[in-house]
Amino acid sequence: MRDESDHVRATLRGTTTALAAGYGGTTVDVKLEGGVSQRWMLPSSVKEPGSVTFETSFIGSSARDIRRALRFLERSDGAGIFGLSVDGAKPILLTFAPSRMSPHDPRFVAFIDDLCFLEDHFELSLHLPAQTDRSDLLWARIMRLLIEGYATAHPFNRTYGATLDGTRDPGLDMLLSDGQAAVIQESSFALQLFGERLEIDRIAYYSHHVLVDEASTARDALANGTAAGMKISLRPIDGLPWVIYVPAALEASGRTTVITQPWNLEGLSEHPGYSRLPNRLGNQSTVEA
Repeated sequence: MRDESDHVRATLRGTTTALAAGYGGTTVDVKLEGGVSQRWMLPSSVKEPGSVTFETSFIGSSARDIRRALRFLERSDGAGIFGLSVDGAKPILLTFAPSRMSPHDPRFVAFIDDLCFLEDHFELSLHLPAQTDRSDLLWARIMRLLIEGYATAHPFNRTYGATLDGTRDPGLDMLLSDGQAAVIQESSFALQLFGERLEIDRIAYYSHHVLVDEASTARDALANGTAAGMKISLRPIDGLPWVIYVPAALEASGRTTVITQPWNLEGLSEHPGYSRLPNRLGNQSTVEA
């Protein structure tokens, strides 16, 4: 693809899938990397106009190839000349009338960019399946935020389980009465995405205020000496989410405060409790963890 100054704007490689020659000219169908297909209509007479039409089907392509295809299509906007070279032959050049390509969904473009980030980080390929959903978009963004050293909201209002050993201390007494801040760490965090396992070492769950669902029962058990082995559930107050982050990535980024970043996905709402988090981005009341 070249502009009117004959500068190459973009290239894509592919294969010829069909070629037909007739009285009026030649039709060439090509399938390019990243899921782009073109049909070239080459007239027999140079005085007649030719045409290039595009179709896209990204299913089965890797995120990197899709991103390259999207950039190719974007740069096709207003391109002056297209060239087709088969088996290394001299390119057939076709002047392309100025046109506007239909813009791709910004949410899809952002999703592909997140997948490319994950491909680069984990050194693998993520091939787009026939169907994706909100969860795929959301977790791709969350994984990227975590790896980049940000804290963000866990999308589910989950509880975190703990087991009492039967002993009590001031911290436990406070937890079972008024609640308190909590940081809980797990040794790893894994996500299955498009048939690939993406795993991060050591993740932290943080809340500025958790309560225990079984607080009254646990207090009685401690008083009676029967609390050893009792299961309790820790839950952030008021339907707020756990804030998750990767301690090593947070430290490597130079951040010393856990500030919750929004998912910032077009067309997808933030966690319903995000706006009430005291340590959300832009709020003056940040919380050290």
